[in-house]
Amino acid sequence: MSESEENLSFEYEDEIADGSESDFSFEEDLDSEEEEIHNDNDNDFESIQLFNNISSTNFHPIKRNRVSYEPWKLTSYIQEFLLDKAITLKNMQLPQCDFDNILIMLHFKNWQPEDVINAFYDDWPKLRDSCGLTEPSEKDNNVAKAKNFNCSVCCENYEITEVYSLSCDHKFCLNCYYEYARENIHNGRIIRCIDVECNLSIPHADLEMLLQSRNGKHDLKDFTLEMTKNHLLAAAAKVYIESHKSKWKWCPAPDCTNLTELVSRKVPKTEIGNGEDVDILNVPIVTCPESHEFCYDCQYENHLPCPCWIVKLWVKKCQDDSETANWIQANTQGCPKCGSSIEKNGGCNHMTCSKCRYEFCWICLVSWKEHGASYYKCNRFDPEETDAVKKLQQSKRLSLQRYLHFYKRFSVHESSMQGDKKIIDKVDNKMKLYMEEESKKKNKSQQNLSWIDVQFLHDAIRALTNGRKTLKWTYCFAFYLSKTNFSEIFEQMQDYLNKTVEDLSLIFEEVNSKKHKTQSSMIIMKHKQEIVNLSNLVTKRQKLLIECAYSGLNQGHLVFEVA
Repeated sequence: MSESEENLSFEYEDEIADGSESDFSFEEDLDSEEEEIHNDNDNDFESIQLFNNISSTNFHPIKRNRVSYEPWKLTSYIQEFLLDKAITLKNMQLPQCDFDNILIMLHFKNWQPEDVINAFYDDWPKLRDSCGLTEPSEKDNNVAKAKNFNCSVCCENYEITEVYSLSCDHKFCLNCYYEYARENIHNGRIIRCIDVECNLSIPHADLEMLLQSRNGKHDLKDFTLEMTKNHLLAAAAKVYIESHKSKWKWCPAPDCTNLTELVSRKVPKTEIGNGEDVDILNVPIVTCPESHEFCYDCQYENHLPCPCWIVKLWVKKCQDDSETANWIQANTQGCPKCGSSIEKNGGCNHMTCSKCRYEFCWICLVSWKEHGASYYKCNRFDPEETDAVKKLQQSKRLSLQRYLHFYKRFSVHESSMQGDKKIIDKVDNKMKLYMEEESKKKNKSQQNLSWIDVQFLHDAIRALTNGRKTLKWTYCFAFYLSKTNFSEIFEQMQDYLNKTVEDLSLIFEEVNSKKHKTQSSMIIMKHKQEIVNLSNLVTKRQKLLIECAYSGLNQGHLVFEVA
């Protein structure tokens, strides 16, 4: 494991400050990596693990419920799977080769060291020509200043300009090379000389220099030392990961470039009901190095207690026009002649379609001419048919009202998560500024707090975020539940979590209020114990709510009702 990988750490530690015992647990003791990955003993009642066992000093594959995975930063992936392979070849099998050439050979052979070694010793000239390399003694890549230079790409005449050339001595201005590199780097393949008849490859460090040339950086040594940030290596890594999605997944969080490797996974034991798995232990929730939790299968955020297939149904229902159609059926009638939807919002029952001008009775939908003078009796009136229409409309109205009830609460908590995030960021920044001021005090006796004293704030932030997220998805969960006594118990536990989450959010709002602008850090410390207690209570109730869903589904007390 590389040094850069060992330095990975998460922002929050996963210690739960609650001593209560339960058949479910947050943590599992992992004595070894082999035990962690291959422990397939099945228990009648398994433990649900909400959070991960992550140590910043001992980073190994993480086991969470029925999956084992490993979070990766993109820079760590580049170091481990690309650069370290080149370093090993340079130190062991191919010491006579230049490092830049080895990196190009590996890139050409799709990062397979064995293929490079075999091709090198079987036919070096063929491999050299295929990769666009020269002999180390012939290598002459450089950036130089040229006077009275005419660039054949942009057709500009320069009195003096900087040009780049490979050993082929095909010189082009840095502006053209910059645009050429920028346009071609995204496909993740080796980039050759601009000259169409030249096969020479541009080394990875040189390419990074060309991309940074507009910033005035031309020293190749700087880009050789920072190869984990090399744009071409990053593009090559992305291409490889995209082609191996069963083993690697990108974190779906906005602006996050981290990824997760699936190490092992238990096959689901049983599938219940309509063929869809209701065992939420099978939901593969993983975490990236920035502590973003997401589902490895469906690429949504952590959606427990919902199984993936319920989440997909809910998202599709929210995105398509199914509820619009329900509203139309519940509040309109179709013209008997052309079928256009008509909403009656008042007036008499003599209707005229605005589209085809057909006149009909709103009650019986028969041509108005047949009614004659019997307007109020409506001689075509059929009680049974009318009752059926009313029942259908009432059913559609109830379905729409039920959907809107759960969707409103789902969307409110989703927007509340964004509001909480803004408030939390402000509070966190205030505490950082306060602690920086404290650390500048020369006399330690004058320091009121240390960084350890405010760690509770990070735990509270995580508890609030995760609690709100779980609460949001419970409304999706409840929408598809059939009404039972156990579902009422679930709704009661949902209420408990909702109240605790709002209480904790209220404290953060108070800390961030304008009237406490100059005393926010002291207000935080004043409410420290209350914040700690509420954070623990949110975590505990979140855990109990997911336990309730797990046991209810597996024991048949909770049943999904999907039309």
